[in-house]
Amino acid sequence: MERFIAQSLSIICLVLVSLFARGESGRLDYDLDNNGLIEINDLADLNEMRNSLDGTSLYGSSEGCPESGCVGFELTSDLDFDTNGDGRINEEDDFWNDGEGWVPVGSNMTGNQFAAVFNGNGHLIRNLFIHRPRLDHQALFGATDSAVITGVGLTGPLMQVTGDTYSGGLVGSARNSEITGVFGTGKVRSYDAINVLAGGLAGELDNTQVTLAFTAGEVTVDDWYTGGMVSVSRNSTISLS
Repeated sequence: MERFIAQSLSIICLVLVSLFARGESGRLDYDLDNNGLIEINDLADLNEMRNSLDGTSLYGSSEGCPESGCVGFELTSDLDFDTNGDGRINEEDDFWNDGEGWVPVGSNMTGNQFAAVFNGNGHLIRNLFIHRPRLDHQALFGATDSAVITGVGLTGPLMQVTGDTYSGGLVGSARNSEITGVFGTGKVRSYDAINVLAGGLAGELDNTQVTLAFTAGEVTVDDWYTGGMVSVSRNSTISLS
C-alpha cells in the first residue's frame, strides 16, 4: 500500500509539473496583491497577453481581479527566451517558431494594439529573439495605444530583433502611451531600404512620453530613419534618458 501511495504521489507531481510548465491557466487568483494587475509568471503567461490586449484577463479568466476589474499585467520574475539555458536560440527553445521567434504582442491593425498597463517590477527579459525581415512592427510589443509600460529591461547576449520598418527592442510603434524606467541592450536590425523606421527602444513614438530610459545596443539598417533609442518621434517627449 505504501508503495502504491508513493507511486501515485509521484504521478501527481509529474502531472502538476507538466501543467505549470504550460502556463498557469488554472489559477484561482490571477491578481494576488489585488492591485488590478494580473501576474505574469513565465513566458507562457507573457504570450497569453496577446489574447487580452486591454489587460482585463488572462487565459480568459479575471479571477481575483478587484470589482473595478484588472487593467494590465505585471512581471513576477525575470524571463529568458533561451529556455533550455544552452547559450543558443534554436529549435530546442520555446517560442522558436520555425526560426521566426517571438510573435510581438499587439499589431498596428485597428483595435489590435496593446492598450493596457505592463509593469516589469524591475525584472529582466533576456534574449528576446525575433527574425521577420519582411514584416514590420517587430518588437516585444508590436504596437501600443494608450498603454503604460514601466520597469522592465531587455537584455542578454542573444537578444536580436530583425524586422522591416517600425522595429525596435521594446515596441515597434507607440502611440498615446507612457514608457518609464526601461532599457534595452540588444541588437535591432532592419534591411528594407525604403521608409525604414528602426530604433533600439522603439521604431516610432507618436504622442508618447519616455522617461528614465536608455539603450546600449546596436541598431543596423540599410538606409532612412535610424536611432539608437528611437527612430522617429512625433509630438512626443524623451526626458532623463
